[in-house]
Amino acid sequence: MLLVVTCVHLLLCVPRIARGQQQRGSVPPPKVAAPAPRQTAPHIRQDLATPAGEIARQPVIAVLHRLRGWRLRALLTPPPGASFPAAFDDNFVRTNIVAGYLLPDGRTVVARLPSAEAEMLNFSSDFRRAGMLFDGKESSLTFVREDGVEFKAEFVGLDGSTGLSLLEAAEPLMPVRDKVVDAATVVSSVGVGQRVRLIAPASAEAMRQPAPPAAAAIGDQSPTGDTGVVFMQMRESLGRLREVRRSPSGRTTGFTIEADSIEPDLNGGVALSETGTLVGIIEQGSGGREMRVLPAEMVRGAASRVKARRASVPQPWLGVRGDAVARTPLKFFTVRGWSPEAARQVSNRQSGVLLTAVAPGTPAAVAGLRPGDVVARISELEVRGIEDMTLLIKELGGNSVADFTVFRAGSAPLKLPVRLSESLNPVQDTVRAEALAARLEVRARADEARHSEITSREAVTEEKQTVIRVRLARAEVERANQARQPSARALLAKEQQRLASARQRVEHERLRLQVLRAQLAEARSRLLEAEARLTPFMSARLSLPVKALLPFGIEARPMAGTGMNRPGARAGLIIISVRPDSSAAGLRVGDVIETLNDQPLSLSELQHDALSDASGITLGVRREQQQLTIKLLRQSSQ
Repeated sequence: MLLVVTCVHLLLCVPRIARGQQQRGSVPPPKVAAPAPRQTAPHIRQDLATPAGEIARQPVIAVLHRLRGWRLRALLTPPPGASFPAAFDDNFVRTNIVAGYLLPDGRTVVARLPSAEAEMLNFSSDFRRAGMLFDGKESSLTFVREDGVEFKAEFVGLDGSTGLSLLEAAEPLMPVRDKVVDAATVVSSVGVGQRVRLIAPASAEAMRQPAPPAAAAIGDQSPTGDTGVVFMQMRESLGRLREVRRSPSGRTTGFTIEADSIEPDLNGGVALSETGTLVGIIEQGSGGREMRVLPAEMVRGAASRVKARRASVPQPWLGVRGDAVARTPLKFFTVRGWSPEAARQVSNRQSGVLLTAVAPGTPAAVAGLRPGDVVARISELEVRGIEDMTLLIKELGGNSVADFTVFRAGSAPLKLPVRLSESLNPVQDTVRAEALAARLEVRARADEARHSEITSREAVTEEKQTVIRVRLARAEVERANQARQPSARALLAKEQQRLASARQRVEHERLRLQVLRAQLAEARSRLLEAEARLTPFMSARLSLPVKALLPFGIEARPMAGTGMNRPGARAGLIIISVRPDSSAAGLRVGDVIETLNDQPLSLSELQHDALSDASGITLGVRREQQQLTIKLLRQSSQ
């Protein structure tokens, strides 16, 4: 069966997949006419339908995600020479397609969306729940069943631990399945050497078949806002399970599957057993002919967590960085306070994780963990390395308490209760916490250095004044000697003592200022290192509007190449949309925000809800050659 989905920028062909049967060869593309330009209402044409009365029961369906508005602007770059407003035409739509696994309830789908799209959907769902709808043309999710029937869907949430998204249709796609296979049964039935079916969308190129003339003529090279055509198909191939991976607790954490050909299109695909039971969802190709698969047990766990909250579920967060003891040279122990003998004893265990950094203010820091500690066990389970530690923490879940057995230099083994927090991106939040602590330290050291400079100048001034008083006292002594008056000598001695004290103070303040300047330089160096670690995470968010500004009626994102996290670098947020009924109505698309509340912009602070309680803000805006100061009020939720 072939389905043709026509929309602005995409034409999708979805052949029906026979259950338990591998698709062989290519499927002839349908004959289609080029879609009319500027089409803004995508639709599905059902070329071949399922026979009347027969409902498709394939658990793998197509998930269409149509991008428009800021979500599309975030992924596209304007063509050379295009004006900014024209380059980001809201009528232009791009559609991405992935495979999704339909859960037994018949209406909920688990899918691995591209990370940027999942983040966008999660981002916009937060505002939708808060009543803040800034985009009148919400991007839509659509399910396409194997018989071609289309169902509108909503984003429920993202499971941070697995990266899977839970999507839900307004009505059942299929009847509720009578037999729900328990996750443990699924896992026990999977063994090395077992054949698995791999189902995922595939491009025409991957299917080694020519695109139709319309697609070849228009292709994907059309100007922004015009209609283009892309051919896609759902493809099934075969693989064999090579390896089952387990955590220290014995839970299955993943499979490795071998296939004759690993295409990029398979990432995010669904792996089924030959009988149609869910084996897992493909995470990524591991190189060569192998791919990693997230097992059904974890897929169902992710779905249950998101269903229970009806929102995204963050990962558990500890807030440390570390290295496996087995791969850490002895010198890395000694520089963190370990004696050579104690370091050798710990290293010989070839097990555990050496904490190289504990971010201030994180759950690890609150619990008393320190850089240089070695985490040996979590909840009585041995930690062999970084992977074990990560898996055990994920199994514990957020807002849980666990006992960490820790080896510390110069101390007996410790057992510390640690309450884990939650984060959608624990690594990013750990690095952000380090950067924030480094930034605060730089400010504190800079304040101390400025105060010391003032004190030093005061000491020098006092010394100069004392020198003058000593000179006057000496002159008075000379006059007193002539008049034979001994009292002047006492005054001279007193002033000379003051001078000696003033000079000591000047030297003390000079040395103190030297130390503070060195500490400030070290703090700035640590800040640069922390910001360098943070930059990759911030760069991944450069395409998203700054969340803190949305309640004020502005969609703005960092300008490419501004280096907002480098101290002293020129930074700017370019406005890509303004809500007409907000206090920002006087701003224009293309204006550049350079300061916030008279302070230089900091992307890391802005993206961390720094303005969540602010009722008003002041922006420094550059418009061509003009410098404007704009005051905005928070837009009330609707």
